[in-house]
Amino acid sequence: MKTICALLIAGVVSLSHAQTVRCITDISHEFSFYFDGRFASNYLSPIGGSDVRNWATVSKINLDGANLFIAPQGRTPCPWTDADVSKLKLFVREGGGLLMIGSYQVFPGEKDYKLNTLAAAFGASVTPTVGVEPLTLDPSIRSTRFTNYPTQVLSLESPSIWTILVRDKTGAPVMASRKVGRGKVVLASGSLFGRNPDASDPINNDWIPRLLQWLSSGKDVSHEIPPRSTPPENSFNDRGLKVQFNDYMAPTAKGIAEYFFKCLPEVRAFTGVEASRGMLLDLQLLATDGGGFSTGPTIGLGAYWGDFPNHQYGMVELIGHEMTHSWVKPFDEPMWNEGIATYVGIQIAKRLGFKQEADEALSKFLNYSKANDGTGKLNLNGGDLDWWVRMGKPMAIFEELRKKFGADVMAKYFGAKRRLILAGRKGYSADDAIAVMSRAVGMDLFPRFKDLGTTVDWAHTDIPRGGLKPWNGVP
Repeated sequence: MKTICALLIAGVVSLSHAQTVRCITDISHEFSFYFDGRFASNYLSPIGGSDVRNWATVSKINLDGANLFIAPQGRTPCPWTDADVSKLKLFVREGGGLLMIGSYQVFPGEKDYKLNTLAAAFGASVTPTVGVEPLTLDPSIRSTRFTNYPTQVLSLESPSIWTILVRDKTGAPVMASRKVGRGKVVLASGSLFGRNPDASDPINNDWIPRLLQWLSSGKDVSHEIPPRSTPPENSFNDRGLKVQFNDYMAPTAKGIAEYFFKCLPEVRAFTGVEASRGMLLDLQLLATDGGGFSTGPTIGLGAYWGDFPNHQYGMVELIGHEMTHSWVKPFDEPMWNEGIATYVGIQIAKRLGFKQEADEALSKFLNYSKANDGTGKLNLNGGDLDWWVRMGKPMAIFEELRKKFGADVMAKYFGAKRRLILAGRKGYSADDAIAVMSRAVGMDLFPRFKDLGTTVDWAHTDIPRGGLKPWNGVP
């Protein structure tokens, strides 16, 4: 990131209006963990604003209680339909504020950057052209502190009706605003805002909150009836599973559900246990090719992960991964939480016939981990490990255990966990996990894990140790 001092230039936008912001952030076109609440943490919470998320088709939602709509977008195949655009144009004309946050990326197989369909309705677009440092702020923003990621410049059809709030060294706009009816529109490069999913980079939060107040100032809203999050409007029930999706993702919904039910018995067989009670009741499709989530009862799946539906391997691995997170509830796996989920996903894909892709995926993790954990002593239970090592080292351990104790060793582990880790227990630690694995295979594995650099100790778990064979020193 580059940090620069703003140059004072003539400005025309006043940000002095103190406005209660009632915001809807769109994640129906492109799902992002950052915009799923983290944006609000960085920029709306400091001014007492509220933010809800929209997962539904935009043309079908209720905007009455909102005075600000945020449309962030990078790469996605989800279109802005004519009905979506008309809805937001009316919202702005009637006093609402619209903030379009663009990161120009064309989705594979697509020709156009989708957000530009919406931006074009107001006479602008985001370009792939990289802005020239340093950037400058309009003085109306009343800040001399400015931070940005590498930026992209905008194209304005009629520059005279826009106010450039941020420009690059050549004068090209990076953030610009204009009035439309009683409302206002801002188009900005995504480089001016935070992007970390943990909200650890609230860049420019000394002036963006005031910009949001000004942007929303054209519409009075009820303080008693704030907007509510809008779930995907479409759903169907299949074998006890509720599948939720909006219109943009409708073409992939049934195909993903079918793979869900293909994976389900394979995860059951591989783990040797049923899913925890109350889990895997809902499947929500996410407008992304960038992963998913599990809350336990609900899993979210990126509808385009691994170039689905053109290719199926990635989706199968992802389903297995997110199922595993739900499967182990209410006691999440500790040090290898993500590694074990992806490992199960890879194994499920192999069981479903994707052997070549699964072997390649596993080898990639194993080889990277081996190359970057050359001594084998990196501590899996602490420290700031490289992501690939944190993922790959557990997989290498599981492969070692399978060779030593049999192909069903993971089923033995999950079965032992169900027997030993009972409801009401407070937490499940790395020490507990190694004790459970030891009980599962009948051998004290603590010496082996210590030899692998992992900080664990029998003294830190209440799981009984008696009756185990000593570690024989053979990996």
